[in-house]
Amino acid sequence: MISAQDPSLITALARMIGVGYIVLFSHVILTYGGLLTVVKLNAATFFRKFFPVQLFAFSTASSAATIPLNERRLNTRLGVSPATSGFVVPFGATVNMDGTAICQVVYAIFIANLYGVELGLGSYILLCVMSSIISIGVAAVPSASLVTLGVVLGVVGIPIEGIGIIVATDRILDMARTAVNVTGDGVVAVLMDKYLGRFKKEEYTA
Repeated sequence: MISAQDPSLITALARMIGVGYIVLFSHVILTYGGLLTVVKLNAATFFRKFFPVQLFAFSTASSAATIPLNERRLNTRLGVSPATSGFVVPFGATVNMDGTAICQVVYAIFIANLYGVELGLGSYILLCVMSSIISIGVAAVPSASLVTLGVVLGVVGIPIEGIGIIVATDRILDMARTAVNVTGDGVVAVLMDKYLGRFKKEEYTA
């Protein structure tokens, strides 16, 4: 698919990946960092201690494979009780796919621009809603979101054959979105544990 297109497509793909990384990074800092700040926890401390989990998720591109390390890190370094992490992390690995939802929107806009499909405000809203809903059922394995991306594209009339163009570069974004997904699981586990009164703040800040 790539070889049949203009060579400038390689540059366009690189720019798309760059946009995806910027959006994912912004989501982690603004959304998750903001949530931790709201409950009066130091976000920098969380990200520093949680980095090995993010790195493992980045390298494997699998939320499921990261579950044991995620739980252990939360229990031993971030003050989360095993009861909370034992429920939140496996559950989140299945339904918390915010990074996946973000990437599906980035992909959809890229493919729409490539094929000259005009998207109005309604289409953008529909893309966001559908990506959020469909990403819930995506399997926690590498590149699983490409299966559901066809549904998202079809809803707003974007040619689904465009998926063939991004398949080769999907792994690069897949690693980043998996790291975002597991970060969400970790943050939610901390918030829930704090809400339930089991949270050990002294261990979090140590």
